[in-house]
Amino acid sequence: MRKILVVGAGQSGLQLALGLQSHGYEVTLMSNRTADEIRSGRVMSTQCMFTTALRHERDLQLNFWESQAPKIEGLGVSVAAPVRTTRVRRSARSTGWASSTGTRSRSTSG
Repeated sequence: MRKILVVGAGQSGLQLALGLQSHGYEVTLMSNRTADEIRSGRVMSTQCMFTTALRHERDLQLNFWESQAPKIEGLGVSVAAPVRTTRVRRSARSTGWASSTGTRSRSTSG
């Protein structure tokens, strides 16, 4: 059996590792944090996946968190500025829904 090492346990690394594993590859996933550090440590990032990426997850049967993650219908961004200067604010509704889960839930669920 072919053995593959995936470096990085973020969203892409986890998806790649799970996808390869589902196709019969022996996969080792390497991270700079232990499973306990990921599970109980601070949240390092969150991802927002849109229609196309969510469809890819479904096609690969990797949509483990779809039922738990809230459906996002739009996004807003605010940029803080020094006192007495204008802040930038933008928001928009998306044409399809998006989903967001943190790396912690992706690393310890499924």
